[in-house]
Amino acid sequence: MSNRFGFTLFEMIVVIAIIGILSTMGFATYTNVKKNTRASRIAVDFQQMKLGWELWRNASNLSYPDESAGTNPDVTCFTEPSIDQTVVQPYLGDIYRDPWGVRYSYDNDGDNFADGGDIDAGVNIVMRWCAGNGARYIKFAPSIDQTIDGGDGASAGKVRWTTDPEEDGGIIYALQTPPHIDISVTLAPTSAPTPVGSCKTTDEICENVNQQTVGTCCPGLTCQAITFDGTKRCAN
Repeated sequence: MSNRFGFTLFEMIVVIAIIGILSTMGFATYTNVKKNTRASRIAVDFQQMKLGWELWRNASNLSYPDESAGTNPDVTCFTEPSIDQTVVQPYLGDIYRDPWGVRYSYDNDGDNFADGGDIDAGVNIVMRWCAGNGARYIKFAPSIDQTIDGGDGASAGKVRWTTDPEEDGGIIYALQTPPHIDISVTLAPTSAPTPVGSCKTTDEICENVNQQTVGTCCPGLTCQAITFDGTKRCAN
């Protein structure tokens, strides 16, 4: 009787197929872990830099400064300083760079949502890229957004981002956003000036959308309530 050693061709094909499947699963798992790790690191970077700004503001009793002179040397397609070129750097210690070694930028050029709904309106920390280099960043954006904002999309919340990798763009983390006036809403008619001797009561308009005073609030009320239509109304 002869003994059979080794594998048949069919058995070898099965073994090779199993190894291939396991390798593919392992690579996919590794890729997902690597992606989630980078996204988590970026989210932590944003929050650490925000903490640095809060420490600076508490110590200086000042609001966020305008952009200083200087350009992030790693992203020259934008005229924004890198974080380490700002007054907050002593409160950060380390020079913060993204996973590809590019320094984060600081954006505060006075723009607001009324300027056209730009995603970088307000005061922001930004992970920037120049045209053609956005793909590697954009694929991480939804995971960063999920971590910080619960996944509310590219144009809402604290985390917003450019969706076209071929444009100059970035992933924005908002430190402070300006008031959002919804220009699609029909504005309330401007009230006529208040006659001498009369006053405005609760919820009556005291300042119109052009910041013109249109009446005096009655005693006990102040002109303070900013409403959805851009006016101010009397409130206690």
